[in-house]
Amino acid sequence: MDCAKAVGARAAYPKKSVGKMKGILRVLRPLPTLIAIPTTAGTGSEVTLAAVITDGEKHHKYALMSFPLIPHYTVLDPKLTYSLPKGLTATTGMDALTHAVEANIGRSTTKETRRLALEAVKLVFQNIETAFEACRIAPTVMDGVTYDDAVMGEEIFGPVMPIITFDDFEVIVRELKNKPKPLALYLFSSNKKHINTVTRTLSYGGGCINDVIIHLATSGMSFGGVGESGMGSYHGKDGFDAFSHYKSIVDRKVWLDLPMRYQPYKSKLYETLLHIFLK
Repeated sequence: MDCAKAVGARAAYPKKSVGKMKGILRVLRPLPTLIAIPTTAGTGSEVTLAAVITDGEKHHKYALMSFPLIPHYTVLDPKLTYSLPKGLTATTGMDALTHAVEANIGRSTTKETRRLALEAVKLVFQNIETAFEACRIAPTVMDGVTYDDAVMGEEIFGPVMPIITFDDFEVIVRELKNKPKPLALYLFSSNKKHINTVTRTLSYGGGCINDVIIHLATSGMSFGGVGESGMGSYHGKDGFDAFSHYKSIVDRKVWLDLPMRYQPYKSKLYETLLHIFLK
């Protein structure tokens, strides 16, 4: 990813060598579209303004640090790390741990970033041995979780299941109404009243009753989010419609130009006609 950033910087400044752009705010021109897809843990380059470059001839590293180096898009998929050699899994895992510690003790922090950093430290400690042995995250069930915990604040891309218990179904439904609308909702129940309550009163992208994921498997049903989880839908004809554009065109003839469209708007007749046309 750092190499791609350097290539983008050269594209923006074709007459400058990469070495001439090292340091802070030396790259000011926009880069070509940059899509970052990390295949290891720990670097964080997919979301930072830095690119660390190794000079093979002089045997030293230097950094380019400029805002245009922040990728335009980032694709995060933990499955891309499954095939890493064990040694690389260990070193990049420790790199992730180091960044999390730095994010907690650094000066440019907030209460929220420090909380997230501590959560990241816990996740590294909980999973690094399993990731080293199996090159994947162990299925993890988290109990004692509250809505304020970091794991409940973001989408989870991995085998991690936070558990929040409840005693009153109506209360939990009311609480969910006040939460951001999810991309999917899965309900396991044989109570028809509960099923109807969830499907009719809660807003979410899509879901299943007594199953998971399977609603994505049919092209006859659209898939998409609502609100913060996304807008629009795709799959089948809905996907075709989503990527189609309907143009709106008004073809006004030149032989008639209504004077009521222009100032001054003093005529009572024009005012009455305007109200009729604008209804």
